[in-house]
Amino acid sequence: MHRYRCGAVIILFLFLAGCAGLRPASEYSRTASFALPDPEETRLGRWLAPEIAAHPGKSGFILLPNPIEAFRMRAALAESAERTMDVQYFLIRGDDTGRLLLETFVRAADRGVRVRLLVDDFNLSGEDLDILALDAHPNIEVRLFNPFSFRMWGFRMMDLIFHLDRLKRRMHNKSFIVDNTMVIVGGRNLADEYFNAKADYVFRDLDVLGVGPVAKEVSERFDDYWNSTMAYPVSSFLPSWVEPRVLPRVLEKLRKHWEEMKSSDFGRSMNEVGSLRDLLERHFPLIWAPADVIADAPEKLLPQETRVSSPPAAALGSLASRAKEEIIFITPYFVLKQRGVDFLRTLRNRGIRVRVLTNSLASIDELAAHGGYAYRREVLLEEGVELYELKPVPDRRRRQRSFGSSPARFGLHIKAYVFDRQDVMIGSINLDPRSALLDTQITLIIHSGELAQRVASFFDNAAKPATSYHLVLERKESDSNSSSKVVWVTEKEGKEIRYEDEPEVNFWRRLKASLLSLLPIEDDL
Repeated sequence: MHRYRCGAVIILFLFLAGCAGLRPASEYSRTASFALPDPEETRLGRWLAPEIAAHPGKSGFILLPNPIEAFRMRAALAESAERTMDVQYFLIRGDDTGRLLLETFVRAADRGVRVRLLVDDFNLSGEDLDILALDAHPNIEVRLFNPFSFRMWGFRMMDLIFHLDRLKRRMHNKSFIVDNTMVIVGGRNLADEYFNAKADYVFRDLDVLGVGPVAKEVSERFDDYWNSTMAYPVSSFLPSWVEPRVLPRVLEKLRKHWEEMKSSDFGRSMNEVGSLRDLLERHFPLIWAPADVIADAPEKLLPQETRVSSPPAAALGSLASRAKEEIIFITPYFVLKQRGVDFLRTLRNRGIRVRVLTNSLASIDELAAHGGYAYRREVLLEEGVELYELKPVPDRRRRQRSFGSSPARFGLHIKAYVFDRQDVMIGSINLDPRSALLDTQITLIIHSGELAQRVASFFDNAAKPATSYHLVLERKESDSNSSSKVVWVTEKEGKEIRYEDEPEVNFWRRLKASLLSLLPIEDDL
């Protein structure tokens, strides 16, 4: 009898998961809202007005390569918000930096700032209580983009199985907007590994802060997503067993965490934030240049028959087609289909230098993506594409964790592309099929030789033998034929070292990457 009951439960489980679907967002209680219409009347707007007026048609920019400063800038922006904050991210984790930033949102809301938080639902299930607590604030509204039908892990897995075509498509956009006046766009999500606060793994990443017309354009794209049919009020998906009295406790937990973090290594750097004006003045003068905001429409995630093309991917291809001398790709995931290989071959035939910095097998966080890249590595080298893979350089300044674990190791997460050292694209788009076909993206194209040169200089430094492997083809001649083999060239203590296998990884990591490369999932990488 027990066996039959278990079977009935399983059948019911599968039935519910298979039948579950999302009602249109319009059927839920929600109101359309839009960016602040008069940002020039805020303190930030008045302060920046003379600079903006002095550079008609241009926006001002600051690169944020330093992770601590990238965190400080976000915290300072939140502390300076007067009227509105609009925050859109693929991932917000409930770790130290994630909770610190959530607390800055609460503090802004307590001052009367309207906070709109739009988060992709793929990684959010463990943070439901914190998000619910924020949404309960009268000045904070939280919406989930392309949500699962269920919150419980088991049901979410079944939801993923039965609705894979929809749920594998995610909102990858990343933007942080204050008073429709200042915006941060780039590769970072809101989690420890993006701000050098994780003990064992951190990302090298890049954001850009923009003021002027670019902020208003990013705000318009945020509104497109916020009011789209894919954005659902978070309160519609949270369990009814969460009693109202739990919510103040969660808010208090955020405030307590803030106080506890003040005495930590990261907290001490946080305490040095100072005012937003102080932070900005360190970077003055701003770099002023024309810029374009390129973003996917949220409808990109709708069913196949209504799916639209990807403007960011098209813009990237267009800029590459117009290049005359050199293209630099900095991307954590470099997965090309045959069409992409043919395109790079065309560029090389025109004499254009193509240089790529991506992750090595030892530094990458997504083994499947590495398998897709490694599959075409040799043919790219044969075409004359210059490949550099970031070494997993340990940061020995950081404290080692207990049980003898190694220091933090760096992985590449920057998505930046430089064309003839005159134009630069910075945003959320990777060079892989997933970015072009499945996920939504936002990116800035900045027409500035100065900014382009700064990003190119980062590439030049990162591609040095001390920090990267330079991949070359080594020809081997025999009596019967000739063959080639990929070799990783680097240096240690000033001496050249050559590897004939993926360096600094063990057998099992190589095996997992090889097995994943055999799966027919190229379009999903």
